[in-house]
Amino acid sequence: MKVLSVTIQPPRKSNLLANASVVLESEGETLKISDIRIIRNKQDVVWVAWPSYSVQQGRAWEYFLSVEPDSMLGKRISDAVLAEFEEWQAGGLR
Repeated sequence: MKVLSVTIQPPRKSNLLANASVVLESEGETLKISDIRIIRNKQDVVWVAWPSYSVQQGRAWEYFLSVEPDSMLGKRISDAVLAEFEEWQAGGLR
């Protein structure tokens, strides 16, 4: 499976740096993953957050991933998203 394309969009929420979608290809077939979030944590590290959904458990919320790639594919996708985000940011597309 390879990363065919990455699209970066302005953030939909103020706590995000950007949103992204990725198109993956395997044996001529494609899969699009949307709602990938690019976040900066308190330690100033920029990282990729996978699409997820939340379920209320009493007063707290539990979060579950909608997409769970294995570690190697997840790293390749994250690296591609962060590289495209850096280009997007450098190009003044914000």
